[in-house]
Amino acid sequence: VGSGIFAPRDVLDRAVPSLIYINNILALESLCDSIFVGSGKKNDMHLLGEFLRDSPYGFSLPTESAFNPQCPWKNIDANLVDGIFDANAIGQYLLGVDPRNYPKKLIMRNGFINHNMQSDLSKCKFTLNESEGLFLEKGGVKHRLINLHVHSKRMRFILEYEKFLSILDSLHQNKRTYFLGGILARLNEHQ
Repeated sequence: VGSGIFAPRDVLDRAVPSLIYINNILALESLCDSIFVGSGKKNDMHLLGEFLRDSPYGFSLPTESAFNPQCPWKNIDANLVDGIFDANAIGQYLLGVDPRNYPKKLIMRNGFINHNMQSDLSKCKFTLNESEGLFLEKGGVKHRLINLHVHSKRMRFILEYEKFLSILDSLHQNKRTYFLGGILARLNEHQ
């Protein structure tokens, strides 16, 4: 597909290093150079996003943006890489956000809508196959999810196949899963 640095992004000038692939040492040197000459105090996501936006070595991996023909940046075609990647919106939708970002909330839930989401995940069908992985389908187009950014750090829920399957089933029924320690609760929500 190319020679350089590959990462998913969620906005034009920000990439989320939930997964990075580098197949060219010169691209890595170029990224380091761009960081050292960059102005202002920026975090790793903005530095990487600007690199993907400005460098010929930068390649954007397809995310849920594969379902959005009006995505404001150019992605690698999901069919070329046999799937899509999660910057953060998919993991936040499925398992919620990191509770450290909301220290006053005792109970967190999934179904989080990231304001940078490039396609409405509530309109996607999620299917989980124990041997083939997780798939997203929308409008008759189906893609395999290659990585999942578990923003909430709730790894135990995806490591147990039956628990994760039940979370997906609840989302399909317009129910959210509430997380309080190891307890799961499902409630109907009218949105």
